[in-house]
Amino acid sequence: MEDGPAVKRMAVTFQQAQRVGCTLLKALLRFAFMVANNLVAIPSYVLYLIVLQPLRVLDSKLFWYIEGVLFKWLLAMVASWGWWAGYTVVEWGDDVKAVSEDEAMVLVNHQATGDVCTLMMCLQDKGTVVRQMMWLMDHIFKYTNFGIVSLIHGDFFIRQGKAHRDQQLVLLQEHLEKYYRSRNRKWIVLFPEGGFLRKRRETSQAFAKKNNLPFLKHVTLPRLGATQVILKTLVAPQENGTPAGRDAVIKESKSKGLQWVIDTTIAYPKGEPIDIQTWILGYRQPTVTHVHYRIFPIKDVPAEPEALTHWLYQRFIEKEDLLTHFYETGAFPPLQGQTKAVSRAMTLSNLWLVGIQSLAFLSGGAGVEGAGLRLHDRGGEADARFGGEPAAGAAAPQHRALPRPHHRQEQHDAVHRHGVLRRRGPGQPHRPLHQGKALLGRKLCSPSVDSVDVGLEGMS
Repeated sequence: MEDGPAVKRMAVTFQQAQRVGCTLLKALLRFAFMVANNLVAIPSYVLYLIVLQPLRVLDSKLFWYIEGVLFKWLLAMVASWGWWAGYTVVEWGDDVKAVSEDEAMVLVNHQATGDVCTLMMCLQDKGTVVRQMMWLMDHIFKYTNFGIVSLIHGDFFIRQGKAHRDQQLVLLQEHLEKYYRSRNRKWIVLFPEGGFLRKRRETSQAFAKKNNLPFLKHVTLPRLGATQVILKTLVAPQENGTPAGRDAVIKESKSKGLQWVIDTTIAYPKGEPIDIQTWILGYRQPTVTHVHYRIFPIKDVPAEPEALTHWLYQRFIEKEDLLTHFYETGAFPPLQGQTKAVSRAMTLSNLWLVGIQSLAFLSGGAGVEGAGLRLHDRGGEADARFGGEPAAGAAAPQHRALPRPHHRQEQHDAVHRHGVLRRRGPGQPHRPLHQGKALLGRKLCSPSVDSVDVGLEGMS
């Protein structure tokens, strides 16, 4: 006897409920892991750098090398969240490993918050790039859990909008002059569109129509300001009349200046970008994100604002063509001179990712255990000082006995000199009450709080 339609519908509904339940459980477990990851990894990064502040004075180059390694590990942890959810990357176009040791400006189209996570993943296997790169990002990112890491690393947080534009460009130039070469940065990453595609598309299309520019659907027309400041500040003077950078900055660092522009195009299947929530919770099916690179020599980039604007617009018009081809065929077109497009799947070592995660949790666990032991010892000392029993294993503190007055006048003088006397048990010396409270306050307050403030002020 065959099951009726109602029974089959119930079976399908039950299976769907099971899938939804499994997805929710997986998302909950991934979220808990991410929270734990942040709670141990980010404080460990900050505290390591605070402890290493003397090294920053003695050998600044070595200090920022170590900071770069820790920074790369943190970005690898973010990459692991997506990697283990099945969100992988296939790369197309030029091989950027060839210029990983040179200074370069990376121009990226911007569709969603997952763009940053994708870059964190696909640049992990590009040599020293990740630890020596600087990011330009929206100022709101400063107030996220990762904001303090970017602040210490020396990334730049930029405010959007006409009201802030001129001031932000001045601040960007000052930031580059102060931090870019003093911290041995190589690549600088920016999103010239100035916002997500879905937010800027309508405005960009209206601007294009008004100024007789191409109608773009998959990207928006880029803004010139930040790109122009970066080129002006970081490009070395050229004999052939291409952009001239700041002589003082170049000579001081003995740098060749920016040598390349890496035009990076991120494409998602069916034009459906991955956001940070999906990256963390993993509720979307495994997805392959495609990243296309084109490398331009800096000498081909014009210096004059009008010519630079045209050059930058042209790059994003070409991005539009690349993305249109990808959405129609599922692949990027071949580079000039190629007959067939070549793609390569980037890989991350699971063993390496597990090792970094383990180190982070071990560092965080050791820090928590050490803090607990210190508080336990201090609590025992405080108990002993104020009439309680010392903690097990804690040495009994030594006290300085105050003079014991023998008559009313001497007692009055002692109170005047030392503060109100507190009566103790037999054989225990007196201690001024206000002095005991101050001592307890000093002992129970953690010295790491002030250290963090001082350390961040010095590193930012």
